[in-house]
Amino acid sequence: MKKYLTMIFVAIILVSIAPTFGEDTNWDKMDNIVKEKVQNGEGSIDVILEFVEINETTRKIVTEMGGTIISEFPSINSLATILSSEQIKTISQNSLVIFIHSVNQGQYYGFMSNDTMNTTSVKNLGYSGNGVTVVIIDSGLRSTHQEFTNTNILYTWDFVNNNSVVSDDTVGHGTMVASCIFGNYYTTQSFSQDYPAYTIPATSSNKLGVSPKANLIFLQNLLGGSPNTLASLDAMEWCIANKNKYNIRVVNMSFGLGSIPNGNSPESKLADRMVDSGIVVVVSAGNYGPGSGTIGTPGDARNVITVGGIKDRTLSATVYSRLSPYQMYCVTPLGNCSSRGPTSDGRVKPDVVAPAESVIVATFSADTSYGIASGTSFASPYTTGTCALILQRHPNWTPYQVKEALMRTATPLGFGQYDQGAGLVNAQKAIAYRQSFERSSAIPKILEILKKNKETN
Repeated sequence: MKKYLTMIFVAIILVSIAPTFGEDTNWDKMDNIVKEKVQNGEGSIDVILEFVEINETTRKIVTEMGGTIISEFPSINSLATILSSEQIKTISQNSLVIFIHSVNQGQYYGFMSNDTMNTTSVKNLGYSGNGVTVVIIDSGLRSTHQEFTNTNILYTWDFVNNNSVVSDDTVGHGTMVASCIFGNYYTTQSFSQDYPAYTIPATSSNKLGVSPKANLIFLQNLLGGSPNTLASLDAMEWCIANKNKYNIRVVNMSFGLGSIPNGNSPESKLADRMVDSGIVVVVSAGNYGPGSGTIGTPGDARNVITVGGIKDRTLSATVYSRLSPYQMYCVTPLGNCSSRGPTSDGRVKPDVVAPAESVIVATFSADTSYGIASGTSFASPYTTGTCALILQRHPNWTPYQVKEALMRTATPLGFGQYDQGAGLVNAQKAIAYRQSFERSSAIPKILEILKKNKETN
């Protein structure tokens, strides 16, 4: 068994080089990466153009200068294309163009005990995500793995190769992430039997996945070992367009796309639009801490649930045991740690934290293979699974109400707000949380009347 598998979040350093300002070029409409490439005179630059509106007029602005529209993202009035430096200079002058974003190479963020978040006790009450559709946007899925034998897979699509095959996973990341939500075979008891040298102080009924009976949609966004930005955006837009068709309630995104974390990148804006459409969006914070201001995108989006990571157990020699008090997730000497806030525009992120270090996951290499992994990539699906449990119990709650329940019932661990947000996710308290409209004084009175009527009868 592979004992250590660490997903490293690699920061893309945005080098701000002051360009030679021309009289006609509107440099303020370009992010720093686009500015640098245009200044260097590059002939082929991948960009996302944000317009006042997407219509035939704005499309012609691109096509009439020789550009090809690769993808459209109507929810954020943007489209993807490839332009030369001179074309970008020209198009920057157009009043219908709001901003010119770079297309950055993405990175995956690198799961853990249900017991730590009190999800096992919730599942024992009969909540396993039944009827809730969860979308995972990730590198691929080994759907034949024994963890997914009983998983209800509604739909799969590869947005890189434009086909329904998502099993061509060169990273294995998506299978690990999916096992944190849907894993329904292996238990901690099984692990201790297979590897008796290890100590597993956890409930014997504790299976890998938090919400194994939820419905799964898997959308692949992998290209060459890293998340592809346009494929990721296409997948996000697809979720909005198909929300009602598949009753999509939660989306997990355990990756980052390398933009400036100010909430204004296309991926962050689109993530917020997903939430506005009625979808709970859960995003890993990233693994580039412990420095401040290291949150990834779209983890910087305002309305998503951004999840940082903690260490809740330790793997020392052959002893795998509980850690108390908890620590923030940080593997040394590799240096990949849970990313910290604030965002570059001063907002608090992450929103909550969940287990992220030395966690048991299903791996891609075989239908019966497992490993131990680390990273906020796995804190995110733990939280996604918890959201599915909440929505099974409260199907009429909005994404904002789900986020409120998670944050108001989270357990503070003694770290700063930019480290832990509201604290550690507590599924048991979150599922029992009462929204303000449910605390109306009229409700207890009605219940009292119904009780008296029952006693009278």
